[in-house]
Amino acid sequence: MDKKPVDFRVQYGQIRSMKLDKWLTTNKMSVEEFAKIIGKQAKTVYRYINGERFPHKSVMPLIKNATDGIVTADSFYIQDTSE
Repeated sequence: MDKKPVDFRVQYGQIRSMKLDKWLTTNKMSVEEFAKIIGKQAKTVYRYINGERFPHKSVMPLIKNATDGIVTADSFYIQDTSE
């Protein structure tokens, strides 16, 4: 995969936490692509995004590494107030 994730540390001057769905949209990555990267099924990642399931503690480092530290465990508790 040749896509380079957007580096929010450079853009904002500090590390920002972001929800997984927004990270995927920003980086133009499909759920299916991301699922392959972390070794999970797409339906499992959809459940993470929809709040139906919380990633296991063994999966969180995979998500954090795949997103260059932008999506963390805290990101799954963030309430989207923009809607």
